[in-house]
Amino acid sequence: MKLHLRLVLVFLGAFALLDSVRCQTDSIPEPNTLEKLAQRTLIGGGFGLQFGSVTLLHVAPGIAYKLNERIYLGGSFTYQYLNWAGTVYESHMYGTRIFPIVDVWKGVFATAEYEWLNYPVSPDIGLPFRKNNHAFFLGGGYLQRINKRGGFVQFSLLYNLLFSRLNQGQSPYDSPITYRMSVFF
Repeated sequence: MKLHLRLVLVFLGAFALLDSVRCQTDSIPEPNTLEKLAQRTLIGGGFGLQFGSVTLLHVAPGIAYKLNERIYLGGSFTYQYLNWAGTVYESHMYGTRIFPIVDVWKGVFATAEYEWLNYPVSPDIGLPFRKNNHAFFLGGGYLQRINKRGGFVQFSLLYNLLFSRLNQGQSPYDSPITYRMSVFF
C-alpha cells in the first residue's frame, strides 16, 4: 500500500512539475514572421561632412539583413553634394550599392560590393551632362559588434575591379582603392 501511495505521489509530482514547465514556456509567445524579420534587420549607413575649400555632404542610409551570425546582406543609397570654394561648380551625385559581408574570423570580414552612381561630368569639357558609373569592389576589413542583435561598426578597404585610368577626370573616383566606415544598429 505504501509503495502504491509513493508511486502515485511521484507521478502527481512529475505531472505538476511538467505542467508548471509547460505553463512557463506557453507564457512566452513564439515571435511571428514579421517579428523575426525585424529582429534580423539592421538599419544604419554612413555619413560624411567637410568644410573648407571643398564643401562635402555625404549621406548613405542603409539596411542589412543578418542571415546568420557570420553573414549579412545589405544595400544602401548614396547622396553627395560637392561645392568648390571660389568657383561656381557644385555637383549632386546619387546612387545605390548592394553588398554581402562575411565575418571570416573574429570580426575580420570579406566583402564584394556592386555600386552604381550617377554624377555630373565637369562642365569645363563642354555641355554639362550626367554620367553613370559602375563599380565592383572587392575587399575586407574589420567589424566590431555593438549590440546583441548583431549591430556593428565596420571599417573596410576596397579595390574597384572596374576602375580605369582612361576615365580619370570623368569618374567619381581618382583611385581604384577606397575606404569606408559604416554603422548598423
